[in-house]
Parts: sequence; structure tokens; C-alpha cells
Amino acid sequence: MYYPIFRGKQYEFLTLRESISKLKDSGKIIPVIEPVKSGKSSINSLYRCLNDLNEAALKAIFIVNPRCRKGDFHKNIKALQSIVEKIRTENSNVSFGYWVGAETSILELEDFIRCIDAKFYLLHYSEYSNLEYLLPLLSQNADFLGHFLDVDAL
Repeated sequence: MYYPIFRGKQYEFLTLRESISKLKDSGKIIPVIEPVKSGKSSINSLYRCLNDLNEAALKAIFIVNPRCRKGDFHKNIKALQSIVEKIRTENSNVSFGYWVGAETSILELEDFIRCIDAKFYLLHYSEYSNLEYLLPLLSQNADFLGHFLDVDAL
């Protein structure tokens, strides 16, 4: 499988929408969308893109804690809550991703898992030292789908 990360800009959404038939033919590509812009047109483009992927029965992963420092959502996770809720209720094909690094606390992960109430992945951008707490937490959760490692950052 191939999981390309799209930074959630308007032209990237357009590219995804125009590539739906190729994505469907391949069957081996699941786009990972990290939101960047919070403007109305960007959010509308996001919803159109996810709806088109859903209609084509294609999966996607939406990152709920973006790391893009130049984006509108960096360090503003609360602004994403209504977006995440809308995606969760309207797009059954979308699972969620959460960036994890050395500074991520186990309490943050517990809060994410408790609040998301949907299928999810953990995306690691650095080593995580609290594995003795993380592994039991994940082994008890049927919604956990797997880990991604950003090998360039490790």
C-alpha cells in the first residue's frame, strides 16, 4: 500500500478528485490528508474531496493534529473539532490519524482515542518512549488500525 500525504490545500484536493478513477483502479493508494488552511473555500474543497472519495468507495486518512507549522491549524486542534465531527458522521470511508512524537504524552493519546470514537492510525515522527503505556492502550482498542513511521524524521 502507498499512503501519500497531502497537505490539504485546494489544488491538492482538486488533484485527488481528478485522480479518483486511477486511485480506484490501483486499489493500493490511500491518501493521507493533513489540513493546512481553515478558509471557507479550503474546507468546502476538503468536504467535496472526501465526499467524492466516499462515493467511489475509496478510503482516506484525515490527520486531526496537523504538524505543518505554516498552516492555520498548527497548535489549534480545537478549530478542527467540528470538521472532524462532520467527517466522522458523513464519511464512513475516512479513518483518522494522530501524529505522535517524543513529547506526546500518554494523556494526549488517551484523550484522542476517547474522543475520536472511530478507526485510527498513529503516525510517528520521532521515537516514542512511553511504549509500556501505549501498547496496552492500543491492544484494548478495536478501532486501532496501525502505525506509520516517518523514517526521514526518525
